Amino acid sequence: AYNPHEGTVVRGGYGVFYGLTSNSLWYTLRRENGIYQQQFSTPTITVNAYTAITPTPAAGQPNVRLSQPAATAYVSYAPQGGIPAFTPPGPAPINQVTGAATPAVNPGLPLNAIGVRGASRNFLNPYTHSYDLSVEQQLPLRATLTVGYVGTRGMRLPIYVDTNVDPTSVINRQYQLTGTNGVVSNFLFPYYTARLYSGTASVLTGFSDVNSWYNAGAFSLRKPFANGIEILANYTWAHTTDAGQSGAPNGTFNGTDSPIIPFATGHRSGRGAEYARSDIDQRGRFVGTLLGVTKLPIHNRFAAYVTNGWEISGTVTAQTGFPVTGFINGTIASRLSGDGGISGAQVTSGTGYRVPDVIAGRNSFKGPGVHNTDARISRQFPIFREGMRFEIAAEAFNLTNHRNILAVNTNAYNYTAPTTTASPTNCAASNTGGCFTPNASFYTPTSTSSTLYGPRQLQFLGRFYF
Repeated sequence: AYNPHEGTVVRGGYGVFYGLTSNSLWYTLRRENGIYQQQFSTPTITVNAYTAITPTPAAGQPNVRLSQPAATAYVSYAPQGGIPAFTPPGPAPINQVTGAATPAVNPGLPLNAIGVRGASRNFLNPYTHSYDLSVEQQLPLRATLTVGYVGTRGMRLPIYVDTNVDPTSVINRQYQLTGTNGVVSNFLFPYYTARLYSGTASVLTGFSDVNSWYNAGAFSLRKPFANGIEILANYTWAHTTDAGQSGAPNGTFNGTDSPIIPFATGHRSGRGAEYARSDIDQRGRFVGTLLGVTKLPIHNRFAAYVTNGWEISGTVTAQTGFPVTGFINGTIASRLSGDGGISGAQVTSGTGYRVPDVIAGRNSFKGPGVHNTDARISRQFPIFREGMRFEIAAEAFNLTNHRNILAVNTNAYNYTAPTTTASPTNCAASNTGGCFTPNASFYTPTSTSSTLYGPRQLQFLGRFYF
């Protein structure tokens, strides 16, 4: 901090902060790596063998025993505490939980290809460079104005792609696109047809090659309580960009904004072509709070008692929306089991498959914002003796009953597979990839209520303090 002269303060800071590697990644490295392979989607064998306990136990004690024969709870290829799927190199394998020797292989694994998980040998902990600079200036009426800059450079953020995709198996497929203006055109897009190792399904691999930028201007006006009024107003303008994220709702087991092309082929190509607005890019946010106490110059004592002493407060929130990515409504068949999307090589755990850039880029649509006003009026009355008082209050949430759209339909285009059936509404077989048409339901509201925002609510209360 620096104080160049009275009434002005300059503050700044810089730091490097390292993030943790998620526990789910450590787990998959140990238990779903293709050698030590847990299989959880397995049926169980139900055993219902109950026998009476003799002699009869005392009152209040269990009188029935569940007989569960050993090794019958699960089928043979269920999780068995670390039995390897394949004989690994090196010393004889041991149980990773108990330390006991284990069989060389788990003979009960299913015959179909198993998907595994892992991480690049160059995988690193993510970290950020964070920095800020602000100037605070004292104003008349004891008010202060703060103008600041906040920046963050995120480095080595994780992203997960299927690396068991043969890059030489790519073919170009033709798609027909009907634009929102009705114009019909064709485009070609790469489509992957084979795996590098056909005996293994997807190999979901973590890479540390996503970087991000956050730049923001922060403005704050504060007038502390004096002469019956207090004001606090904050506004932030910000812009965040990155090349994909492991979002919180889908990131527990390596969920990702799945890149359409899984290969790193250079700057702003391949995986780098996902570079765009961040999922959490919120350009503007204003929050203003006003607190006042009525102190009107009324000479009539009764009128002054009734009118003055009321505490009135309110908060106004106005913010722009988060960006929206247009997704594909429909399934594009993939030749790679477990993968999907227009390239046939995407893996995702819930976020869906987005439309290609020739239709719309990632996060290229503006999401709806939020406008909300809350208000409160209250009054306290001393009663009986010192320290005892009674309060009445009325509160309004979303005072103007503004309809805030909190989520929208993100299916931007409908996909239709090619067919040989002749019909004006069918997708012609010459379009080897299929056809895209606008989805009429795209961007229609799907939610207008949440824990914080919803329709207007009014509440009245009385509170006794003693």
